Amino acid sequence: MLKIWLAALLALPGTIYAQAIPEGLAPVGSLTGNMVYVDDTSQPYPLHVGVTPGGLIPHDRSLFGWSAVPEVNLFRRVGLQGDLGTLYMRSVYPGQTRTIFAAGPKITFAPHRRVVPFVYAEGGEVRYSVQHVPVKTWMPVAKGGIGFDYRITPGFGLTLVPGEYMATYQDTNTWNSSFEAKVGITFNLLAMRSHVW
Repeated sequence: MLKIWLAALLALPGTIYAQAIPEGLAPVGSLTGNMVYVDDTSQPYPLHVGVTPGGLIPHDRSLFGWSAVPEVNLFRRVGLQGDLGTLYMRSVYPGQTRTIFAAGPKITFAPHRRVVPFVYAEGGEVRYSVQHVPVKTWMPVAKGGIGFDYRITPGFGLTLVPGEYMATYQDTNTWNSSFEAKVGITFNLLAMRSHVW
């Protein structure tokens, strides 16, 4: 019995991969769950005085986390997406958490076989917090990036964002620069193409 289940499990991805996207159907919305890596190598910022000497927390750190990205397609190639995520850095003391709320337009280009390239830009707020410090800081954030969707089936795919730039406007009236990379899974909501444009 175990061999039958194992054979069915191994045959299923090939069967799903062989299915073509049904004629007349197109994604009208999607939800993507991502794992996120942030390389933050910009200047120090005065988040909380007294946390470190001079109140400066160095930015030479890497953060890991997750994000959820809902999207609604307004037209065939243009949509709006949101980015709700949390980033963590616990490898050094004091640890740091960033919670991001951003949204903006997404432009999808013509697919090449099963790969669909896209670009996007977002604006919103980011909440900085540090371990054992009660004060939380909210700062404006602007993001932009490029990515690729790989459609395994019409309703399911993989998403890769190899390059995303994130700028945060700090309390010192300066901009902090960060670079992100994301990988995740996408669930598409399909409808007839006439409903999409």
